[in-house]
Amino acid sequence: MTETEWLACDDPWSMVQYLEGAHDRKRRLLICACARRVWDCIDPPDRPLVAAGERMADGGIGDEEVAELRASFGSTGSKSRVVSRGTIQPLFWIISLTDAVDLAVRDAMRNARQNGKRSLPQRVFADERREQVGLLRDIFSNPFRPVIFSPEWRTSTVFALAAQIYESRDFSAMPILADALQDAGCDSADVLDHCRGPGPHVRGCWVVDLVLGKE
Repeated sequence: MTETEWLACDDPWSMVQYLEGAHDRKRRLLICACARRVWDCIDPPDRPLVAAGERMADGGIGDEEVAELRASFGSTGSKSRVVSRGTIQPLFWIISLTDAVDLAVRDAMRNARQNGKRSLPQRVFADERREQVGLLRDIFSNPFRPVIFSPEWRTSTVFALAAQIYESRDFSAMPILADALQDAGCDSADVLDHCRGPGPHVRGCWVVDLVLGKE
């Protein structure tokens, strides 16, 4: 894939294939972001696994908690996840990144058909695929043109704002982060435009990660 193809791409499958060697943390956060988009399609007993996945991405879950989750979810009989090799692995963590969301969207499409909404399914599927592309770009940016982040931009104010956004998942403060970065001397149009753009923004957003020093 070329940069031109990446920027024009509307197919998350192709983008995922290109990112085959991407950092595990970002891949895991992408899967969790996709899962949160189709939250109503995930069995309620399985939803804590998504939060666990986010904590695992940042090394915030230990062997004891993994063991507890294994015991808790291993007895529910749900088919939407598996547990193996000492780690919590929902089904959408061991198959293609977009497979899981496609499966969930198909479930929503099936429900729509059962409710007589025959014109809805394909639109729902297409809309969700477009949203996945937005998530990919928010987390991975443009892999052909990595941004060099100056340590001088990482002031205490900038760092505190980014940390609050990351922990709370409240990305409404992204324009404020842009202002703080600009005040700190940031002159990167890519960084500032991304913060001030319409999003979507999710945990793993490449700008917030750069500020926090996450890979």
